[in-house]
Amino acid sequence: MVHTHTIDNKVIEFDDTTCSICHPVTAETPKEEKREILPRVYRKGNTVVLKQSKMTLITTTYWAKENLYLITFQRMLTDNDGKIVFGADRQPQWTHITLRMTAQIYQQWLQEGSILINDTQHQATVPMRS
Repeated sequence: MVHTHTIDNKVIEFDDTTCSICHPVTAETPKEEKREILPRVYRKGNTVVLKQSKMTLITTTYWAKENLYLITFQRMLTDNDGKIVFGADRQPQWTHITLRMTAQIYQQWLQEGSILINDTQHQATVPMRS
């Protein structure tokens, strides 16, 4: 169904269900730009991603062919003034380092990290580096 409203001496048709004048709450409003909340962790296939900031990314990927876990630390390349460096393809350039770990070493590393979290979150005294 359609009805009309007169605006600036002009008769304009509006849909009964979506009329912004009759139903201002249901009227379409411009969508706000989505802002990504950082840091965030998510999984994409065989990769776990930690997006620390817009410029820093840490990924852990299982490499089935070699039965290894690849941990990659990536950061956008910046010049001496702190400005992002872009390549010929107009995409930001990234610096990265990748560590290869066997399943046993990776599991041990995660277990020790879990113990560290438990120790620091549940004790009055926090272990300090010597």
